[in-house]
Amino acid sequence: MKKLKSEVKRLRQELVLKPSAKTNRGGSNEHDGFEEGFTEEEEQAIQLISADQRKVLMELEQAGCSKEYIKKKLRSFVLNQDNGFMYMMDENRVFYQNNEIPFDELHYDRKLSEGGYGIVYRGRWKFTTVAIKEIKKEIIEQDKLEEFRNECAVMEVIRHPNIVLFLGACTRAPNLCIVLEYCSRGSLWSLLHDGHIKMSWEYRKKFALDIAKGVYYLHTNKQPILHRDLKSLNVLLDHALNCKLADFGWTRVKAKVMTSKIGTYQWMAPEVISGYKYTEKADVFSFGIILWELATRKPPYYGIDGQLVSQKVVKEGLRPKITEKEAPGPFLDLMKRTWHEDPEKRPTFSKIIQ
Repeated sequence: MKKLKSEVKRLRQELVLKPSAKTNRGGSNEHDGFEEGFTEEEEQAIQLISADQRKVLMELEQAGCSKEYIKKKLRSFVLNQDNGFMYMMDENRVFYQNNEIPFDELHYDRKLSEGGYGIVYRGRWKFTTVAIKEIKKEIIEQDKLEEFRNECAVMEVIRHPNIVLFLGACTRAPNLCIVLEYCSRGSLWSLLHDGHIKMSWEYRKKFALDIAKGVYYLHTNKQPILHRDLKSLNVLLDHALNCKLADFGWTRVKAKVMTSKIGTYQWMAPEVISGYKYTEKADVFSFGIILWELATRKPPYYGIDGQLVSQKVVKEGLRPKITEKEAPGPFLDLMKRTWHEDPEKRPTFSKIIQ
């Protein structure tokens, strides 16, 4: 609150406040439309922020967000006057408004899937079938928007045949969503576990190559990007059975030291589980688990709790079981090299593709 008061005082000194902008419960001003519950300093702060920022606060209030959350957002606006609400994603990433999609242009058909922070629908935009990834309302309230911000910022700048095409985003609260190309054949996970679908080794190799090309593109970007949650659930298939990487909420521009424990235990590299520093070789390990899925068409470590899997992967060198009869020799050899304990001994995606 002290910071808020000092910033309000500083901004008031910089601005010439017109009489009509002063708080007046009986008259009309730009604070009208908000419910009661703001202190005098907060009311002054509302007058000093931009019209767009006031609109964001009103939209949050209309969406049913708590007063404390709205006040927290107000403080962030005052203390960061140069930053917009949804456009500054992190130190190196910005979502540019030229890909902003008005929410009223979207038409929903049916729900496709649900994840930790979003629900994916099939829908239509400008007479085109699309996938709409809508951010859950409780995520807005909990201030856990980092995944959404990262996904917007990453997907806006990447273009590759083996990565789901980003069409735009709705970044105006309370309707936050990402609009993507629609992949009609669903996820690789679903395909692998559909017993009615026969899958030749040629197709399995094609899927592996598609995925490798997509990740290679990320790793060799001008600012190398680590996916960090590579798994069959995050690989989608279009009508022609081309694999496309999806779900970029946990991606990161490669830093000198990466230590965050991000991913899904069954696909997670031991160095990530342990909280040690890691590189793009963590994605190589996850790719190796996908190779095992392609070979066996089974869930990795089926029937074992994820936490227990993580402990055994680190302490006992646990890997999914596979016999020589379940995969061709070169495929099996590559799989085992990708999940090597030592990250330096895992091949790069350049070598994998070759």
